Amino acid sequence: MTGAIFPGALVSLDGHGFLFDGAFVDTDIYTEHTQSVTINGFDCNIVLFTNYQIFCFYTGTQSTEYEVVVTVNSISSNQTEDEQDMPIINSITPLSASPALVTTFTLSGEAIDTNLDNITIIFENADYSYFCGVCDATETQITCILNGGEPGVYNVRVTDSDSNAYDMNGGQQVTLGLNVADLQPKTGSQAGGTLLTITGDHFSTEASQNQITVGVRNVICDIESFTETEITCRTRQNDVGYDSAQSVAVLQRVSFEANCDPAVCSFEYSDSATPTITNVIKIDDFNYRLEGSLFVYVDGVQADNLVVNEIDQEAEFTVPSTAHGGLIEITAHVSGYGNAVFQNTEDAWISIPHSIASVAPLVGSQSGSILTVTGQGFSKSLIIEFGNGESCEIVGEIGPQEFQCEASGAASGELNVIQDTVSVAAGISYAATYAPQVSTIADSTAEIIFTLTGYTDIAPIAQFDLKLSNEQY
Repeated sequence: MTGAIFPGALVSLDGHGFLFDGAFVDTDIYTEHTQSVTINGFDCNIVLFTNYQIFCFYTGTQSTEYEVVVTVNSISSNQTEDEQDMPIINSITPLSASPALVTTFTLSGEAIDTNLDNITIIFENADYSYFCGVCDATETQITCILNGGEPGVYNVRVTDSDSNAYDMNGGQQVTLGLNVADLQPKTGSQAGGTLLTITGDHFSTEASQNQITVGVRNVICDIESFTETEITCRTRQNDVGYDSAQSVAVLQRVSFEANCDPAVCSFEYSDSATPTITNVIKIDDFNYRLEGSLFVYVDGVQADNLVVNEIDQEAEFTVPSTAHGGLIEITAHVSGYGNAVFQNTEDAWISIPHSIASVAPLVGSQSGSILTVTGQGFSKSLIIEFGNGESCEIVGEIGPQEFQCEASGAASGELNVIQDTVSVAAGISYAATYAPQVSTIADSTAEIIFTLTGYTDIAPIAQFDLKLSNEQY
């Protein structure tokens, strides 16, 4: 205060340790509190206040000299620092946090009460207030946990068991919100596959908590990696027909959207950024040449022997031995742009033939046998038949290089593998010749001994399963 003071004047007092405005918070915590201001012994009626500022109307006489006394819960501002023993909070970390996640805050200061029950911490603004649960306290530091809240800027208030406000050293504020600093690239392929890199802060490190969408139709961008400061996601194909730049939304728990300048959070599916394959040349059953400088994948597996010629704009690849056979789709990806489109959509599909390397065993039981077939290019759906028309039923999953099937006791002849109506003969014959029989069973107190005949000349050492069909055994 400076200059003369007149009756009825509105006086502004700056300081710290005042009560906070109860209109902005849960008033249940103000069960007992008082605050008053006198100037030269005359009342100054308080009309508005925060924990660091008071506005009041002066009721006394005109004066150019004045003594101001602020009393909060019987503690007066004209007492010495030792008499007040007022705790103070000098800083708080972090100064910003995610609105959707649990965050631990540390408040540093002096003369702090170490009894956790005597400390209340509230984050508040004009619309919301949240308690920060105190979990630890020393004379110089308080730790509390906030379970998120609506995005916004919050004043931090600390009170003791008598609702006396801690000195907040001019005021402490915390921001709850996600923030995006940059998004690259701004354009990508119409066919999708563009890898977007989003940088910022307070992203979740849990996969299920983050979501990225493109445009008004909320097309999902599939997240590939994430840290607290960076998320990468791969765009999907432009099936919805976006024809201009679209906003990109960075969401946490779906309901919280990151703060981002519209010019930053923007992405456009662009024809000029879409790689195009104009021709596919079949060299042989397992080798192809594509026009363009491409990074090629077949059936989700990186192609072997990739050869890229930057000058001629050609790429040659060999179908991986680990690829399933049959009719499969090629995905061509260009780093920095995304997936390529095929000028002729039929060129995106190639037929990978299958071949048989071995079948074991070649001689089986008249009661049925399990055969193991190895080779290359087996599809996920195929049919196995023998020369005499008997089928071999698939057992388990079909791998691209191996599968098992169960042959009946009547199966015989050359093995044929049929997929996509194409039949390939193994050139290997199978016969169900042997019929193992149990001829004798000897009972003893320790074990059951049985004698097997009819197969021991082929497999003198083998493992057998004994199935008992009568309870007496």
